[in-house]
Amino acid sequence: MITVLSVLTILLLANDLRLAQMTYDQQSPTLAVFVLCYTAGFISLLLLLQCRNRVIRTISQVLFFAAVYTDLIYLLLGNYAFSYPDAINLFNNPGYTSGAIVNFRVAFIAAFVLAILVYGTIHWCLKHLMYSYPAGWSIPFITIAMILPVYGKTNAGIFDLMPNVYRVTGDLLTAGDNPPITQWRRAPVSATSSGRQVKHIFLIVDESINASALAINGLKLIEGSFLQSHKNRFINFGAAAAFTNYSAGSNISMLSGLRLPDLPDTGYMAFARPNLFQFAKKAGYRTYLIDGQSTNHHPQNFSSSKDLGFIDSVILPRVTETGLPVSSIDSLIAETIAGIASEQLPVFVYVNKSGAHWPYAQNFPSDSLNNYVIKEGSESINRTALDYLKSVFWNVDRFWEILIGRLNSKSESLFLYTSDHGENYLAKSYKVKHASIYEPDRVEGIVPLFVFDQSNFFAADFKPALNEHSHEYIFPTILSAMGYDKGYIKTKYGRTLAEPPLLTKRWFLSGDIFGRGKNIRVAVD
Repeated sequence: MITVLSVLTILLLANDLRLAQMTYDQQSPTLAVFVLCYTAGFISLLLLLQCRNRVIRTISQVLFFAAVYTDLIYLLLGNYAFSYPDAINLFNNPGYTSGAIVNFRVAFIAAFVLAILVYGTIHWCLKHLMYSYPAGWSIPFITIAMILPVYGKTNAGIFDLMPNVYRVTGDLLTAGDNPPITQWRRAPVSATSSGRQVKHIFLIVDESINASALAINGLKLIEGSFLQSHKNRFINFGAAAAFTNYSAGSNISMLSGLRLPDLPDTGYMAFARPNLFQFAKKAGYRTYLIDGQSTNHHPQNFSSSKDLGFIDSVILPRVTETGLPVSSIDSLIAETIAGIASEQLPVFVYVNKSGAHWPYAQNFPSDSLNNYVIKEGSESINRTALDYLKSVFWNVDRFWEILIGRLNSKSESLFLYTSDHGENYLAKSYKVKHASIYEPDRVEGIVPLFVFDQSNFFAADFKPALNEHSHEYIFPTILSAMGYDKGYIKTKYGRTLAEPPLLTKRWFLSGDIFGRGKNIRVAVD
């Protein structure tokens, strides 16, 4: 019994300390303070589980089981225990909870079974020990529980250095403290447009599209690709580096003109700098936001309701077309874009497509694409990966086929296309495919980047450099298309896609974009 309890205790310790080693940095308490607090916290948990007071003991047991279960889920999904950036993701994306349970149900079930085994074993061992403690022994637990949240107000993520019950509970309770949106203070546009170069500008940001999943970038498993068969009509920049490997961070960065060296944005400049909609309004454009993901009127991707003041028209297909299947959202968006492109007034449109977010199978009609998957060579691809490729084919190739088919040939439009982040679709079905924090695969930050130009913004003989760009080139390109001064653009925001790229190593940020908790720069090149 003692041996079994010792082994499980060592495993719990090892799990905590492995995460602590990853998250410990110069802003953390001194090593001596960390060891003292962790030791006191771990011992207090053991004492609480043996407390004579039934209420204290039951609450401790519930919290312990929940923490073990949560840790096991995240260990299965992403190889690391639950941490503060995970709590922030949950706080920012509650709408994905049901989808996560469905998509990763194997991990949820396996973690629950393992948690029962771990908890049951420890409970059985402790029950047969001759030791029990009065309620007064809960004082260390209560003391630590009171001190840490206060310390955490100035040092987010401090709970990641503590035993799992403190960590999971504390991270969940503090993830919503001081939301970034409270830093909103957008400056007005100080520059002046000297005259629009492009009448209609569209920035289309897809969801969860990996550059390598498109036939235009060399994928061989899908046949009948519209992009591939019409590749000469596009200016393809190949594989680009995203700002982050999750949606909200990349979108707010693209909208606010951040650059890679600005990340993590600990100064909240994403809420201080004028965004694309402000520049568009200053240049005389009618502004649109087409959001194919939101199911309500609440702004997403760290946007504030104050940002809506710069947008003339917000289009939410999932809100207005409640009976429309998810697989039809992007087709409707393509038709909507084509209609806007025929307007006489100059327009700037920011589009969040529905794309290929998990669960993948909901993104395309069942059995509608079986004939498009080339069987030869696909045997090694698992069902989840095949569903992802079908989802990409349906919502990217078909989107562009519908859009271009409906565009007026005389339209003076510039379309820039990318994705918010990549997708590690070849990972095991129960593993997370993007938004990994500590050991993300580089493909999570690799996205497509190409242009469809009806405006002659790019020279007729323009030849783009392949696989050398990143998201940070998009903002200055759009400002240039709006007619802002090239010198101002280069000084403030960097080079455009029409200029030679900087030959620097590219990377993306994993973890919270505002520096809350651990952040890691992941090399793409």
